[in-house]
Amino acid sequence: MTQKTTAPVPSWLITADWLQELGFRKQWKHDTSSPNFVLWLGDSRQAFTSTDDVGLELSGYDERGVPSDDPRWFCWLRSDVSHSRGRFCFVRYLRKRHELVNLIEAITGEVFDPARIQHGCWRYHGQAIERSGEEAE
Repeated sequence: MTQKTTAPVPSWLITADWLQELGFRKQWKHDTSSPNFVLWLGDSRQAFTSTDDVGLELSGYDERGVPSDDPRWFCWLRSDVSHSRGRFCFVRYLRKRHELVNLIEAITGEVFDPARIQHGCWRYHGQAIERSGEEAE
């Protein structure tokens, strides 16, 4: 009996571990065995009224809810306005880390800095510094 060996994942691909390391919020759906990952962008540049006005949601599942062998991640814009979870726009498939970074920069209008991701939310520059200082005290 031969064991199936898996090749190491290239460092430039998006992985669940990398999303967690960045600070994306892991969210479990009741009908799947794998989480989706969300980064709320509502605090960026103070352009929105609430943290969860707009976010990016990534899922490594295909449309049937089956884990995909293709390392593509489904990416949606998401909003939780009025506490009604909704994916309101499919953005694109993502595979490479730089694709996600470029998308975050395009939406926020700011240079990507992982230190600005706190508790699953992208913070505008002044707020990230304020919160970092609060946590250090």
